[in-house]
Amino acid sequence: MTLPILVVGNTSVAAFAVMQALQSSKKNGALSGSSPESPGVIWAKGSGHGWMPLMPAVHSEKALSVLFSAIDFLGWEPNANPVETGLFHRVWRNKAFKLPVFKRGITLDAQEEALDALLWGPEKTQVSVREYRVGGLLLTTLLRALREKCSAYPGLTVIEEHPLVDLSFADGQIGKAKFSHGKEVEFSRIFYGDRFSDLKTIPELAISAAPALTHIRSSEFVGLLQVYFDHPTFTPPVLDTGLMIPMSRDTGEQLDRNVMGFFTDNGSSVWSAFITLDEGEDNHAIMKRLRKMKQALAKAFDQPDFMAAVTKERVVFEPRAIVAEGKVQNQYLSPRVRVFTEITGLSRGLEMIADEFQVPAVSFSEHNPTNL
Repeated sequence: MTLPILVVGNTSVAAFAVMQALQSSKKNGALSGSSPESPGVIWAKGSGHGWMPLMPAVHSEKALSVLFSAIDFLGWEPNANPVETGLFHRVWRNKAFKLPVFKRGITLDAQEEALDALLWGPEKTQVSVREYRVGGLLLTTLLRALREKCSAYPGLTVIEEHPLVDLSFADGQIGKAKFSHGKEVEFSRIFYGDRFSDLKTIPELAISAAPALTHIRSSEFVGLLQVYFDHPTFTPPVLDTGLMIPMSRDTGEQLDRNVMGFFTDNGSSVWSAFITLDEGEDNHAIMKRLRKMKQALAKAFDQPDFMAAVTKERVVFEPRAIVAEGKVQNQYLSPRVRVFTEITGLSRGLEMIADEFQVPAVSFSEHNPTNL
């Protein structure tokens, strides 16, 4: 009997990992004979926590290849959407959204140096001097369709609302996972894409993840505050570009801290800001940061009507979401355990998936590349 692949988490990276695991299982024949008792892939959504992509572009051809793999998985026409390369975010400056200041650098090295000096550590994980996107297709649209198809895919078992509580391996081969409602499942490999802070609560995962995190200190994490707005009557200035808007500085702050986000294609938008660990422990400080986010948005769009047009609001807070500085050294933790993480940005998480599943590189000649 072929044991299933187990994917844990409800993050964006976890959804892409589920897609690749389904394709891998189908290719290897595991799904053809699968049944509720012996599925090809198990998607355990774990804590249920997750957040939307912070910005609408990725930063490497390798990450882009996973997006095109998802397009193929969905059965969409790949050549209908060209590859676009360029700089797909703008910064609010002098009462308008403009190219970032670092773009003045003549070479990419000079631009990277300027970007490093201008932005707060965690914000650097979300933008790049060279960005990639699938023309005419928003990342949120792709992710929404991907989640829907994966959830209904034959041979997939979904476990919701019951976090993983224990993990073990029998004879180093067969994995066994236990969930909060008592259910136990066996698996061949596990891909962990849930909250990073929950890793330490599961001893086997904590041991496996330790080598990858030797250069990251707990103090280097920052929290993420993300808010979703529905505003069907508001006309957005742009749909396919990330926007960065400076918030008012607190006393002693040396760098601007930005609201980062974008408008989606369904009359909504998503906006994010990073907060320090100290702020994350103070509810008053979290609400203060949320007010600053809203004030910055109202100022940038030059109309209080932006907030007045909001019909629905949802706030997500993750206390340890992103690493401000530092690097995950190696995602290949053990033969049976992989950790796909967004703690250094969505692009890096997609690159981990591309490496693990050997996703073919994007052929730019096939997708009509456009420099913007």
